[in-house]
Amino acid sequence: MGSGKNMLRVDTEQIATKVAKVPWVKRATVSREWPSTVKVQVDEHQAVAYFRDGKDVSAVDEAGKVFLKGVAPEGAKEITNVKADDAKAVSAAVTAITALHPKVRESLERVEAKNAESLVLRFPDGKSVTWGSAERADEKAEATRVVLTQEGKKWNVSNPAMPSGRP
Repeated sequence: MGSGKNMLRVDTEQIATKVAKVPWVKRATVSREWPSTVKVQVDEHQAVAYFRDGKDVSAVDEAGKVFLKGVAPEGAKEITNVKADDAKAVSAAVTAITALHPKVRESLERVEAKNAESLVLRFPDGKSVTWGSAERADEKAEATRVVLTQEGKKWNVSNPAMPSGRP
């Protein structure tokens, strides 16, 4: 704002609008703190996943919304086999990722999402867990945590009450 400017003339709405245009910013709030401070509060998108459409990369937040193009954020999990315009599949994959226990999520390599009803989680050593849809995500996340402690490479937790596996 600069020294000596009148605080009453500060357009807090305009400042908030400009700050909110930054891709990582989910929401910006600007307020005056009398007598001489303008406070800017920023809530950032949390990058959960990303997917590729040819050479283009799209970063996805915790709500399953694309918020940034051209970057695969560090720590975000890749969604593969997804069509760029299939928002339901992207959202389902994000639901699966965010439901996982933090240690399980950390070891997750990627989520294959042909569509919203066909999710497969891929882990190291060739282990895979078929989720099907993202319905009952919390139950499926717990079943995934349990089956990954067992021997076997291919698991199905689409019915989390009755997980099944193959060697």
